[in-house]
Amino acid sequence: MKWVFVTPGEIWALLRQTQAFLTDRLDDPDAPRILFVTFVAPLAAINCIAVFVRSLIVDSLLAGFILGIGTFALQLGVWLSLAIILPAIARQFHTTIEDDHSFALATYASVPMWLATILFVIPDDYWLVSLWARLTIFGVSTFGLFILQRGFVVLDVRPDVRTPLLVSIAVAYAAGYALLSMLVGLTAHILLYILT
Repeated sequence: MKWVFVTPGEIWALLRQTQAFLTDRLDDPDAPRILFVTFVAPLAAINCIAVFVRSLIVDSLLAGFILGIGTFALQLGVWLSLAIILPAIARQFHTTIEDDHSFALATYASVPMWLATILFVIPDDYWLVSLWARLTIFGVSTFGLFILQRGFVVLDVRPDVRTPLLVSIAVAYAAGYALLSMLVGLTAHILLYILT
């Protein structure tokens, strides 16, 4: 077990040599708690920090604090949801993905999105730039689907199942993200209304 935080070299290896990275990591995947401490928490915090810095730029400290905590909870919730639903969706295609593999795949597939959320530092006042940032985040996040697909290859998921499994997971992920975003946004607005 290694309890060392993710390094830029590991991120680079994941993004540039995806299959080799996954072959090494999925052979004996780290436990979910290790992935949480070493990968998930530090990278999911990027969004939280970006939102907080944006709030400092627009002079809205309380809102930034609440939204920052909310976005961190959102990232954790989406990661956990993906890790939990991945084996269930795989079973629908008569394929088995073990829990440790599921948490590892959910972690590595989320890395591009977590990195891209640094763009949330851009204030919403500049709508064109803000729109560009959101679209860029979405585009970069889709690289996570490629990581999942490479993970399916490493785990020897049958070729005829890979594409439908990937599409099903993408739809479930998007729906989960949208639902959790609404819940976090609603909670943040209620808290801000009460506290201001």
